[in-house]
Formats: sequence, C-alpha cells, structure tokens
Amino acid sequence: MTPDTTPPVVTAGQSFNYAENQSAAAVVGAVAATDAVGVTGFRFSATSTATSADGCCTIAPDGKIALTAAGVAAGVAQNDFETSPNTFTYGIQARDAAGNWSSAAKVTLNVTDVDETVPAR
Repeated sequence: MTPDTTPPVVTAGQSFNYAENQSAAAVVGAVAATDAVGVTGFRFSATSTATSADGCCTIAPDGKIALTAAGVAAGVAQNDFETSPNTFTYGIQARDAAGNWSSAAKVTLNVTDVDETVPAR
C-alpha cells in the first residue's frame, strides 16, 4: 500500500464574525479543511501549536477556534470592538491521519459591535 503523502487543504478565504464581550472558551469560528483520508487536527502556523502567537485564541482538533482568558480580558482588542483593530488574521494549518501538515491558510476573525448602551433585561 502506498503511504499517504498528500497533505490536507485548509479552505481558503475563511472569515468569521463574532460579537464582542465573549466569555473565555467561547467558540468564535470553525475552520474547514479537506483531505482524502481525513483531517485529524489543526494548529496556528506562527507557533506550530494550538495557541495563537498573541495568546488570545486556541484551536481544537476539530478546527473550532475559541477565545482564551487572555483573549477576553478587559480592553483586549480581540474581545472589544471599541479597542482597535477589529480584524485579526491567523495562519492555520491542518493535519491528516498520516501526519501530513497543510500549507498555512489565512483565517480572519472579525469582532462585531454590540450596543452596550441598551440595558440588559
């Protein structure tokens, strides 16, 4: 049997919008990738780990991106629309069952505004 040497492909141009003021572990997007055998994991290309270089996000083996406690801290741009920038781009790679890693693809997270002047009910 010929070994699998073909890496997965992270779908190009993925962009996710999420409302500001999320709690820690809030999922803000789910990265899609394809592979002939199956995708088994993801990582941030800048760190080659499940945590982004800025420490604000993690990515799970199923591609779900979540905010960390650092990412939800008061005044941190990744969770506060009023603190610019409001768009963050990360290089994401996918792994298949044979251990092949894809090339990095840019994935963008967009923080959207919540009207904080409206009283909570």
